[in-house]
Amino acid sequence: MQTSSKQKLNMHMDFTCHGHLPIHRSPLVQVRNVLPGFFLLCPNAESVLKEGVKEQIVGKLWSLGLQWKRAGLIVEFSRRYLAGYWTHVTQLPGIGKYAADAYAIFAAGKLQQVKPQDHKLVEYWKEVGEMLYRNS
Repeated sequence: MQTSSKQKLNMHMDFTCHGHLPIHRSPLVQVRNVLPGFFLLCPNAESVLKEGVKEQIVGKLWSLGLQWKRAGLIVEFSRRYLAGYWTHVTQLPGIGKYAADAYAIFAAGKLQQVKPQDHKLVEYWKEVGEMLYRNS
């Protein structure tokens, strides 16, 4: 049985982790060109595991390079994510500090327990933290 944080996260995780998990080090302009086609092909984790989809993912990610590695990571992430044998997002393949911090802030509601390092996450964290402090 899934925990409540997993329930809240199901669709967000499918989209967000597939969106930045294997491509977070690619230039933004390249990623923006790839994501729409990727999400049409793979709108959720279940779709990733269908027969022949990995090869199609490779085609979608070709312009970013390392397409076979990235496609394999997306497939393994989806497999483990759907199996549900994880209790923290960092137990899923390819989830590093940025994705774990984003999950904690946006999906798990643990803004106060996270100290992000990514500049955009830090900006959001400070802004929301200040807003919460003013309202308490």
